[in-house]
Amino acid sequence: VAVTGPSVFEFTAPSSPERHREIAHIFDTPDAHYSESTSITRLPDAEIGAVIYDRIAKFLAELGVPRGLTKLGYSTEHIPALVKGTLPQRRVLDLAPGIGDVRGSDGSEHLARIFERSMSY
Repeated sequence: VAVTGPSVFEFTAPSSPERHREIAHIFDTPDAHYSESTSITRLPDAEIGAVIYDRIAKFLAELGVPRGLTKLGYSTEHIPALVKGTLPQRRVLDLAPGIGDVRGSDGSEHLARIFERSMSY
């Protein structure tokens, strides 16, 4: 779950930009707190996901979490199987209402994109 975290938050950001802006504040770096927090408040909603992706990826790297699914032995060839195994859970898709046609689709394309973005960071 942690390894895909940056991509999941990047995916869910458009569903609730203000809540994700709060997450970006939480992962703000202490040495740049004022300048980073100030810029986050002015950042367009469409860019919040990318900021969260970068900040969570950095945080996980500092904890020693493997930097992507490739570090766990997965490759892009595994994406269809990962999607198939994830589809019955749908949780990440259901947590992000209003993003395209998530509820109307089976979600495969969204999950595949999340796994692709999680291969390495």
